[in-house]
Amino acid sequence: MCTACHSVGSCLAAIGDFDGPSDDPCQPLGTAKPRPIARLSVCEPWHTLLGRDDEPGLPMPDDGDGASLLVFGRGGTQKTTMLLELAAHVAKMRDCNAVWVPTEPNQTRDMLMGIAKRIGFDASALRFTTASSLAGICEQLQARPRTLVVVDSLSVFDAPVVAWHAIRRACSGAAFAGVVHVNKDGRMAGAEKLRHLCDTVVRTSRSSVAISGKNRFGPVRSVRKPEKYRG
Repeated sequence: MCTACHSVGSCLAAIGDFDGPSDDPCQPLGTAKPRPIARLSVCEPWHTLLGRDDEPGLPMPDDGDGASLLVFGRGGTQKTTMLLELAAHVAKMRDCNAVWVPTEPNQTRDMLMGIAKRIGFDASALRFTTASSLAGICEQLQARPRTLVVVDSLSVFDAPVVAWHAIRRACSGAAFAGVVHVNKDGRMAGAEKLRHLCDTVVRTSRSSVAISGKNRFGPVRSVRKPEKYRG
């Protein structure tokens, strides 16, 4: 994990450490100790959206993995573009790296570099998997430690939950973001279990990005997109 580009907050991890009586393996919640959460200073709108007013940034808890995100929204709401800039931003940090996992048809390196050029950010340091199978993707992700892994999208897999577990294991220690398709009603498609597996659910619209009912490391909130993303 990046050691040069984070600040340490003070919000609780899922449970925290206990310091209770040793004669009972079931410990009282009142003995839980706050566990500091490191955060990476990242680009907007993610920096504000994923944190608290006093603790902004991408959470990187010390329990072995960074935060896990599911990002959904209708077509044309810049899911790919915003996540691409987030990954490119992390990739340029000292002691950090990021990997993009393209699973959507025709999502090539040239296409992604074109998006970055159009919006105006540098994605040249971002890594890109080339495998065409889930097993191959996982093998490439395990080749070295990662800071952030983005999968666009999980919905392409026949079994998105199985893919989630496999990729999460392959990028142990990293923050993980997965794009999910929507149904005709604009709701996140696929198994409800995906929502339970992740730390944060993010919904995109044409003008804003919002936490959609779940955020383990900060408040439920909505922020306006930077002007360059509105359309």
